[in-house]
Amino acid sequence: MDLNLRIRGGPVPLLWDGGVGTALIEQGLDLSVESPESWLLRHPDRVRAVHQEFAAAGADVIQTNTFGLLRLRLQADGAKRDARSLVEAAVALARQGAVAGVGDRPLPEVIGCLGPGASSSSVQVAQVEAYAAYLAGLFEELGVGAIHLETFYDPNELRAAIRGVRARAPRLTLLASMTVTRGNSGLETPLGTPLAYMVKVMEEEQPDIVGLNCSQNARRMRPAVEVLRRAMGGGVKILAQPQVGQQGAECKGSTRPESSEQFVQGLLGLLDAGADAVGGCCGCRGTHLAAARQAIGPAAQPMIAFPEGG
Repeated sequence: MDLNLRIRGGPVPLLWDGGVGTALIEQGLDLSVESPESWLLRHPDRVRAVHQEFAAAGADVIQTNTFGLLRLRLQADGAKRDARSLVEAAVALARQGAVAGVGDRPLPEVIGCLGPGASSSSVQVAQVEAYAAYLAGLFEELGVGAIHLETFYDPNELRAAIRGVRARAPRLTLLASMTVTRGNSGLETPLGTPLAYMVKVMEEEQPDIVGLNCSQNARRMRPAVEVLRRAMGGGVKILAQPQVGQQGAECKGSTRPESSEQFVQGLLGLLDAGADAVGGCCGCRGTHLAAARQAIGPAAQPMIAFPEGG
């Protein structure tokens, strides 16, 4: 196997995992007091159990519990003291959960996850690029073969994060997902940036896989997937991770819940619209993924191939 990651199509779409953060909230995590990443050290068994739940449900890909790490580093003005210990714990717990959950099925791939760092339109591009590079380097040192920049909504921050990862760890497979919903200008990010402009950034920076996640359920996400497919052409793989139902503030519970059957029907619609891989975001638990696994088909050779030891 080539040491570089490569993307290859397969007969069965790749199934991503679900919402780690919302699963931890259901177990008692209070976001007003602590971050999901703090539980890597305070409650490792609970984090491991979430990964195991997703693996047992049939997920092909397990993401580390590091979504907020870029934001935490920005808030701490770049302090590196805890970053290494958190990344090490996150990777170890994801791998342990994956192994414990699969039984005799193919082992899920563990990839690094980084969410956006900015909470407003004011983005310090140089810091984002430097911090994303540093964190990507940590994941690479631990043998993780891919980084997912997830739920980005500011085009400048997205561009900076992609460039940071590329500069420090160019051999990693790089996934970049944005979050959009319908606003005053049509499909746009929470900052009001049109989807077309976010797509332009993707076209210019060329991540290996592009995606959409969060902010809306599968039915509402479909038009954005269709736009992304037309814009990116057939040569680029697309990942779609809708939330389950209509989530409340900070994804704390669903104000309009969906059944597993409704969620799966939405995922199948996203595949019809041009997505190559699907999974879940806020509110997605093992029951939703298990239903998706049954509908999509048994796990096959993964779309992402990882180097030996990764």
